[in-house]
Amino acid sequence: MGVPLTREMFAFRSDSDLAQLAALRAGFGIGASQLGIARRDRNLVPILHTELLFSMDVWVAIHPDMRSDRRIRLIFDYLVDKLMRYAKTSRHET
Repeated sequence: MGVPLTREMFAFRSDSDLAQLAALRAGFGIGASQLGIARRDRNLVPILHTELLFSMDVWVAIHPDMRSDRRIRLIFDYLVDKLMRYAKTSRHET
């Protein structure tokens, strides 16, 4: 956006997604959140949602020794399915 920003320029800053979301809900001002989470709170209003888009890859890993354990594999596959569904519903509609 052309404005150099540093951490020191902000009164509140956090590397915690949960703390950032709590600050947004408390009315601290402008902040960032995953779309899938922010959409659950009708009091959060999207702004700059077409100007500021972030994309992140999500990786899920399982130790090779655990792949053959049926119970672990069932949980792993369940988590992968749910994460993929969440990612699809969290995409920004243009």
